[in-house]
Amino acid sequence: QFHDVLPGSAIREVYEVAYKELEEVIIEAERITQESISKIVGKGEDLVVFNSLNWEREEYIDKVKVRVPPLGYTKLNPVDVKDTVKLDIDEKEYIIENRYFRIRVSKSGEILSLNDKEVMREVIKEPSNSIVFYENIPGWADAWDIEKGYKETSFKVKASSSEVIEKGPTVVTIKFTYSFRRSTITQLLKVYADYRRIDFVTTLKMKDRELLVKTWFYFDLNVDRAVSDIPFGVVERFTWSNTSWDKARFEVPIQKFVDMSEDNYGVAILNDGKYGVSLEGNSIGLSLSKTPIFPDPNTDLDEVTFTYALYPHLGDWKRGEVLKRAYELNVPLRVIKGNGTSTKSFVKIDGPLMLESIKVSEDDNGSIILRLYEYANSRGEATIEFPYNVEKVESLDLIELNQIPRDILIEGNKIRIKYKNRDILTIKVRFSK
Repeated sequence: QFHDVLPGSAIREVYEVAYKELEEVIIEAERITQESISKIVGKGEDLVVFNSLNWEREEYIDKVKVRVPPLGYTKLNPVDVKDTVKLDIDEKEYIIENRYFRIRVSKSGEILSLNDKEVMREVIKEPSNSIVFYENIPGWADAWDIEKGYKETSFKVKASSSEVIEKGPTVVTIKFTYSFRRSTITQLLKVYADYRRIDFVTTLKMKDRELLVKTWFYFDLNVDRAVSDIPFGVVERFTWSNTSWDKARFEVPIQKFVDMSEDNYGVAILNDGKYGVSLEGNSIGLSLSKTPIFPDPNTDLDEVTFTYALYPHLGDWKRGEVLKRAYELNVPLRVIKGNGTSTKSFVKIDGPLMLESIKVSEDDNGSIILRLYEYANSRGEATIEFPYNVEKVESLDLIELNQIPRDILIEGNKIRIKYKNRDILTIKVRFSK
């Protein structure tokens, strides 16, 4: 439980214990999850898709597009995709075109152009997904710090090889391989036929110490700030260094996304495991790896695979539903065998509320706790619908002990609840027997 475990600044012996304990937790959590979902959907030989997020999702599972109800399940029935993704290859470039974009990618791995066909707009200002290695030797606080002058020794790396893995009609996948000194990066660029998200499935095999690795994206946007998520909300930061405070924020923390938007158009970078970014004007640099010597000389030297994604969208981050797309990348749909004769949704929410967790009440086994938060800086009334009639609802504090005054109306299997800007809601619900 020591605080240095999570940020990567503990000694090696600590991680040998922590990794073992974490692996046991993951295995047990996966077992419980699979058993719970199996009991919910029932026994059978159908392929059933389960969605644990509180909105309807239409996504690809491998090469098949499916539609799944909010916090519920359905039989795996492919959605009809009329559009296709096409790939053309010339001497220096790959040209990929789907329903939304025409993308030019160099054989060295950089995105040269990304044209949004819906609005006839170029998204990229300079070659992007540019991989850069930096020598990073910050002194005593090696694992903790990135020095302000880290860019002074930089090495831009281009892919040494590329290979087409899949060429449509549902998905185009191109494999790029990068190397620097003894370290290698393998990346799968994936573009789907009917999808605005462009995935970069990345495997790092770092062998060299005291390096920082970033990928840079340069957007054709007129912006002076960026938005990223934090626990139970979002935060806005300036992207231009006009003050000493701004200059000190050359690397800032994010969670699942960072977004730059004009009033009517924007671009987000989503990720499922990399939490440091640089924000410079209309550019974003996502940190992929950092290999310090102290206190653990083996930090980040294990092979690791993660995904980040480019998500151009209409409108700002709210209209573009960036937060939902970020959750979808981090919480994939689950496919299991079961009874596919029914489709069910356990919670439907009408309003800008994110359902972060559901659990059994600590002091009342007959009730459940819903923890939600308002993410769009708005206030109003939301409707939450369940498959069962509601008997009683209480609004509680975060530790579930004290009631919080809140307007709540029960209407059969629905509740109508008032919320305010940036609200965190803890709702205790008891269903009728």
